[in-house]
Amino acid sequence: MTLAAPAGWGKTTLAAQLAAACQTLWVTLGPGHRTPARLLGAVFASAARLSPPLGRSVLALFDARRDFERDGGLLTARLVHELAARSRLLIV
Repeated sequence: MTLAAPAGWGKTTLAAQLAAACQTLWVTLGPGHRTPARLLGAVFASAARLSPPLGRSVLALFDARRDFERDGGLLTARLVHELAARSRLLIV
């Protein structure tokens, strides 16, 4: 899902209302998320806060990683497989 509108038109409010209706993987991004490692770390952490948690093993592997350039794709693929297996999950 993509929401596009000018500032102040209620995109965040609408997304929050949709998120309240189902399990939601919500990540608020900022300037610190410009690198793939930081961005994926935020996504993995958000997934681990779901109930039941999603991707805890992925987050543990991410935290213990030694070479993100080598392992980043594998970690991402593992989380995507877990997301695909979970029904009715809204990603915002």
